[in-house]
Amino acid sequence: MRKTKLATYAVALTLAAAAMTGISTEPAYAEEVTQVVATDTDAAVEDTTEVVIEEAATEDPTTEVEVATDEVTVADEGGDAYYNINENGGSWDGTHYTLNGQVITNAFFCDGIYTYYLQADGTPMKNRLTYHPDGEHVIFFDADGHEVFNDFANVKQSIAGKSLDDYCFFDTYGYMYVNKLTYDKDGKNIYYINEYGVMERGKWFQFPRYITYFDIDYPYWMYYEYAYATETGALLTNQFTYNFENKLVYVEGDGRVAKGMMKYVDGIYYLLDANDGIVLEQYLQKPETYTLTVYHPDANRTDIRTYNDHDDLIEEKSYDNERNVLTGRYTHTYTYDSEGNIIIDQINNYKSEGNQYLLTGQQNSTYDEQGREISRVSIGIYYNEDGSEKERVITEKMESLKYQSGNLFYQKTTNYYGDNSGIQERYYRDDEDNCLSRYRSTSYEQGVSRGGYEYISGEGGKVCQENQFDKDGNITSVRYY
Repeated sequence: MRKTKLATYAVALTLAAAAMTGISTEPAYAEEVTQVVATDTDAAVEDTTEVVIEEAATEDPTTEVEVATDEVTVADEGGDAYYNINENGGSWDGTHYTLNGQVITNAFFCDGIYTYYLQADGTPMKNRLTYHPDGEHVIFFDADGHEVFNDFANVKQSIAGKSLDDYCFFDTYGYMYVNKLTYDKDGKNIYYINEYGVMERGKWFQFPRYITYFDIDYPYWMYYEYAYATETGALLTNQFTYNFENKLVYVEGDGRVAKGMMKYVDGIYYLLDANDGIVLEQYLQKPETYTLTVYHPDANRTDIRTYNDHDDLIEEKSYDNERNVLTGRYTHTYTYDSEGNIIIDQINNYKSEGNQYLLTGQQNSTYDEQGREISRVSIGIYYNEDGSEKERVITEKMESLKYQSGNLFYQKTTNYYGDNSGIQERYYRDDEDNCLSRYRSTSYEQGVSRGGYEYISGEGGKVCQENQFDKDGNITSVRYY
């Protein structure tokens, strides 16, 4: 089983190396001066940010790679033994660790500062990617034999011994980051470590459907999102630049290309395409309404969405691209309080062919003084094909309770669907960050519990434990993160 995993990983790293060296040699658009002109005016706004843009690399996922599977790794040797000279004693001459007259082999060793892996001959493993003894995580030992923790490393060889020139990041436990957006040690620059564990460099790239987003422990949606990694790997952030088609775009603070309506520091509003982020329009004042077209190639569907000046969706039309017909239409009519919070959302869902009402609904919300929603009731009315009322249901009810300090400590949301219902409960710590400490979801059938699950958070709100429980509330399984 582990050999198969090793072969797969070796292919991945070799392909990644091929992709990194396959960057186009076409002339770069260097030192471009971004010039944007406000619509219907003669005023010009200049952004003189200098950026170097590379053409997108061409990657061939069908490349065949010969992989050696007989390379010995830490996991092969079962080297999970660990020695620390401060605890176990012995002597260390920089090459061999001797304890009770014996040279220690196939074991991890700490000289009080650095951690090494002592191979079958007792010498430290150097310049090697290798599997941890768990057979799952990948770790790295540098040119001095030191295991790398909380740092980037220039990896010159794959596990199977193939030549590389990649940069990878290894966390607190020495485990290699994979498919993760992260900061450098100074917290200034942002980097993306791709699905092969390799830092993206010198090109535009598209994120996969889900990534690990900074310190968020659950998968974060990033489908169809683009970013540009410089030659050092640092992503461009908070600036206008030109994409791989030489079209003007803006990259946000996390590196991804911005989309939708945006107000820039120059006071001008920019309308950015909902698919690739290119600048469509510029306005001196925010328009009362604006429209964006969203393509869904996987679903062969196009959505045309209209927003108001609060950036709330007021209409969405969905089209079937093959048949070129309208398949659905939603409209929203909002009532706002003095702070701009939505207190009533009247929703209408029309059947596309014949424009027959299928559902109309209303959502009523209340907010606290900090703009946080503390209660919500959603009521829906379903109709028969002849337009007569079919049923009237409460689809959602949400209530929040707060500490005396004003922070939330409990929030309960109930969803109703026929004879079934579900209750989601969120518990918070009494602190400034309002960190979520527990999330519990329980399902019911005709009012009787069917069990559910809960997440219990650790320090900083990170998920650390998942419990499954039965209808009586007894925990049936526990998973740790």
